[in-house]
Amino acid sequence: GSGGGGPSRWSEADAARVFEELFGGGGGFTSRGGGGGFGGFDRGGGGPRFDGQDAGFGFGSAPRPPHTLEAPLPCTLFELSTGCVKKRKITRRVADGAGGVREEADVLEIAVQPGWKAGTRVTFAGRGDALPGRAPQDVVFVVSETPHPTLARDGDDLLCRARIPLATALCEGTVDVPALQPGRVLRVPLKDVVTPGYRRAVKGEGMPAKGGGKGDLIVEFDVTFPGRQVPKERAGELAALLGGGG
Repeated sequence: GSGGGGPSRWSEADAARVFEELFGGGGGFTSRGGGGGFGGFDRGGGGPRFDGQDAGFGFGSAPRPPHTLEAPLPCTLFELSTGCVKKRKITRRVADGAGGVREEADVLEIAVQPGWKAGTRVTFAGRGDALPGRAPQDVVFVVSETPHPTLARDGDDLLCRARIPLATALCEGTVDVPALQPGRVLRVPLKDVVTPGYRRAVKGEGMPAKGGGKGDLIVEFDVTFPGRQVPKERAGELAALLGGGG
């Protein structure tokens, strides 16, 4: 109030005059919202501009966390058994120092360790996009397992199926199965009668185990039967061989 009179009226013209007296000609803030709402802060003179979408609401906002870039890293069973080094070329976007963005190529080396499994994640912190207002992006490679033509992995063990004829299943002998190393063959002795679903473990021919050593190669047998029956005149001989009487 002023003296004994009623409340004074504060007009937009009064506000503009006081603002001009305090800060000099013209207002120091520029609204960029179009409709008069908060749209951002412009330093003017070609300097960086921050708006509500990029910098958050208000001053001192933390940079927005980047999206992690993930890419598959296919590996064969042999590579996961012995270990290897894989190289991947990437193209990343980085600030050029003049308010713009440029692209640059980079090569990342992944040292695959013996025994790694599908789903193993390898992170290169900050090696992805490095854009203004954002933390540098992480690049993550996720190991995937390339299917093997004859072997499958089960933890530290390898599984293999072998198909043998009935005569081999009933007689003592050997069966050859492929090892993990290309061109190497394992000769597995058969000392028991092999029935369908019969399993035989070959020790130490699997994948590297976490605590040292290796798992096993487990061979599961399928027995193929003859396509025709034994003639009646030979049935007695077969029964005698199988212990079924004459």
